[in-house]
Amino acid sequence: MEVENWDVIANVTEITPDTNGYEASEQLKIIVEVLLRQSSNASESTVVNVLRKRIRDKLNYARGTSVGSISLQNLRREMMVGINTVCKDHVESICFEDAEGKDSTEITNYSDYRWCFYVYKMQNEATFEDSIGEDVTATVERVLPSREYFQLWESLVYDSCVKRDLLNYAMTTVHFSELNIDSNLITWNKVILLHGPPGTGKTSLCRALAQKLSIRLTERYHSLHFIEINSHSLFSRWFSESGKLVMKLFEKIETVVRTPGVFVCLLIDEVESLARARQASLSGNEPSDAVRAVNALLTQIDKIKQYPNILIFTTSNISEAIDLAFVDRADIKQYIGNPSEDAIMVVCISCLEELIRKGVLNSDPSIYFTENDNATQDALRRVAKACQGLSGRSLRKLPFLTIAEHFSTKIGIGVAEFLDALNKTAKKYQADSKALRNGTSHITSS
Repeated sequence: MEVENWDVIANVTEITPDTNGYEASEQLKIIVEVLLRQSSNASESTVVNVLRKRIRDKLNYARGTSVGSISLQNLRREMMVGINTVCKDHVESICFEDAEGKDSTEITNYSDYRWCFYVYKMQNEATFEDSIGEDVTATVERVLPSREYFQLWESLVYDSCVKRDLLNYAMTTVHFSELNIDSNLITWNKVILLHGPPGTGKTSLCRALAQKLSIRLTERYHSLHFIEINSHSLFSRWFSESGKLVMKLFEKIETVVRTPGVFVCLLIDEVESLARARQASLSGNEPSDAVRAVNALLTQIDKIKQYPNILIFTTSNISEAIDLAFVDRADIKQYIGNPSEDAIMVVCISCLEELIRKGVLNSDPSIYFTENDNATQDALRRVAKACQGLSGRSLRKLPFLTIAEHFSTKIGIGVAEFLDALNKTAKKYQADSKALRNGTSHITSS
């Protein structure tokens, strides 16, 4: 559909301004994220007007049926069908969720909700690296939203409301900065610490949160720069240089932060390697350089937090090794553990849906309604029990390993057959991991 036709539709539609800000409202807020194609020249207002009319039509149709309501998840699916036939030259993807971050909410009348639209395009800038001092990469910088992180947020499954809480925290830091709240009276350090065992998605969650912010802040900032620090690169082989490298790195980051219209998310992965507890360092052979590095890091964090357009994400697999002064600076200290059985089932369903979409598994519509499919539900529960204790990283490997071990390049596999094989693969993976931990692996050396 050409832009001129969009304008015709928009002009005959009564438009009530949407609010993407912080205005109080008793209405349930529905968030709509709209990804435009790079080639689209449609204005944001035109896109919103056209989509609002189509959403109204869908909800009116649902109210006219015996169902009477439609879930946000099903609304997205039906909207995507219409987009692919009517708006395919402009809209690439659309996503719905409520204020809790859920897409399972049932909705009815359009006017009963407060609709917040975020229209965006992917950034074209390439990823680039930077070195500090020695010939080792110190940072990797990406301009978001990026195709690399597309739908990463949706792929992360947790038992708690951690995603919603982190997003609310991030948006509140922006809000407080805009209100010019006196930080001497109400303190926030703009630091998040995610800790827990390896493979639980801490780094992925930081990347996904940065991507989500780049969409939600699109009206405030023209781009978001996501900078990942390679902590190990900041330890020099030369005595007393590490503290200077930390200061030099943050000076470069501060230059980016000062750029007009840019929001910066800084990630320090495995922060315990950089913010090692100073008390423990003092008992080592050459503690002074590590202590200087920690002192420099704390000083620079205190300095850079004055800027309204920066957030600092940190992750740790060994939280007890982190200096207490750094831990105290973190506003949020969130534990990220291995998924529960219910979360494992959600992950498995997302994997099944992807394999169905790509033709690896037979198309079986019942997979979308597993609560009404006892056989599939029971099979998924058996898989979830077999996967207990595995990290999210390991879970995402199992479908690939199952295909490789049981089906190879075969396509059109039945869902029930695949789930049975997935259960066997999970048990084998658990046994192999246990043998490796116990040093009793049956793998023979060459």
